[in-house]
Amino acid sequence: MSGTIFLDEDNATIYRYAPGTFAHPLRMVVLNRTAYLADEGLLKAVDLENPGRWHIVRPPGNAVEGVPIKELGDLALSGESVLLLDRSGDLYRYFPEDGRWSLERSATMPGAQPRQYLASVASYEDDFYLLDINLGQIWRHRGEKGEVVAEELGLEEAIDLAVDEALYVLAQEGSQARLVKLSGPPYKVAQGFDPPGLVAPTFLFVKGDYLYLIDDYRRLLLLDKESGEMMRDYYLRGGAEICALYAEGDRLYLASRDAIYAYPGLTPSTWERAPTEPVAPFLPHDPQILEALPSFIFPIEGTRLPDRAYLLPGAPRLYRYGVHEGTDFYLGREGAVTEKTPLLAMADGVVIRADWEYEEPTAEEMEEMLAETQETGYTPLEILERLRGRQVWIDLGGGIVVRYCHLSRIAEGLEVGQEVKQGSIIGYAGNSGTPQAQAGPEVGVHLHLEVRLGDGYLGQYLRPSEVKERLPQIFE
Repeated sequence: MSGTIFLDEDNATIYRYAPGTFAHPLRMVVLNRTAYLADEGLLKAVDLENPGRWHIVRPPGNAVEGVPIKELGDLALSGESVLLLDRSGDLYRYFPEDGRWSLERSATMPGAQPRQYLASVASYEDDFYLLDINLGQIWRHRGEKGEVVAEELGLEEAIDLAVDEALYVLAQEGSQARLVKLSGPPYKVAQGFDPPGLVAPTFLFVKGDYLYLIDDYRRLLLLDKESGEMMRDYYLRGGAEICALYAEGDRLYLASRDAIYAYPGLTPSTWERAPTEPVAPFLPHDPQILEALPSFIFPIEGTRLPDRAYLLPGAPRLYRYGVHEGTDFYLGREGAVTEKTPLLAMADGVVIRADWEYEEPTAEEMEEMLAETQETGYTPLEILERLRGRQVWIDLGGGIVVRYCHLSRIAEGLEVGQEVKQGSIIGYAGNSGTPQAQAGPEVGVHLHLEVRLGDGYLGQYLRPSEVKERLPQIFE
């Protein structure tokens, strides 16, 4: 087994779907001839026996045992069920045979840390494993017991996790990715692999004797899991994006944009859906969305994007049982930002909101709001609005709005309807709306910035590593 294979109509069955059906799936499994994909924060089921048929799978009321699903970020096959990891840290189980759902792990379970960031789920036999990329831990759940089984330097900001008798982690060290094998328990790094020519790996999977690794969205590497030797690589002819894959027996399933490739082919010919209207006109996780954005400058002079995924869009916010929808900036040219740090318009636009009348919640109100989020299992919109603090919104046109949140004050004279130029001061950093504000206006000062795309936000429905890769592309 060696060489390079290009998948096309001659050697693969290609299932094609209407634009926007699944623009950028994060993970895929195949069970009983149905492909289950995590895409757009949802579970989508694609019937491979009846091409063209697909549907969104939701529990009644979109809640499991009283806990609402917020935004699904990963999934794994576990026997005859599908495990589903929510961005908030909750983990659900879905049984396709009879449609049952169960809550396998609550984000607020005993032992869970407030700043955890569970980014990947993997399953082996009766156990499942969770990768925490903020605290640098791997959890194992066996029966009703959950415990940390690995806590290694290098697990922070890791990209992905795969599991069989060992644990395999696609780790990140600065700008370099590395593939490591952990043996145990207790699990420790036992071996490191150096796959050739890695550019930007995003995905890891193990099945049988092989590791499967997606690199730069275009290349699938097949590696011997014992030696790390590359056995073969795959491409989709024409350069189509490879988002996710699943291996079942001798067959590979590759998920691309609105298409699934089965290799070797299941039939002598491909099946194609007739062109139809797009399923959704504005998808925040569509790779092409970056082309629609104007060229931005940073909102704080001398700042840079945070290194930690926990401060970026898509991260959990356990204190309010929700998902972070923006980027937190704590640093400027002179170090930590303060209440005097000016905030800059990132692009030309029109002010559509300026909270001159914002009133800070009292300690009692803050306690009541946060208690409600824990009781309901999510952040109600009216509470989220209060927690964003004093805000300024700038409409850039084309459905793109930039929100500046937690401001200490708004720039003098700024009014709704006013046109602003890139680089003009629109306000000053602060902590309004945050729990830290209860200790004083100088505690935890930062800018929370959201780039809204229609009803979504930039960075939504992406892997943490993809958010870190895409955000720098929007700035000059």
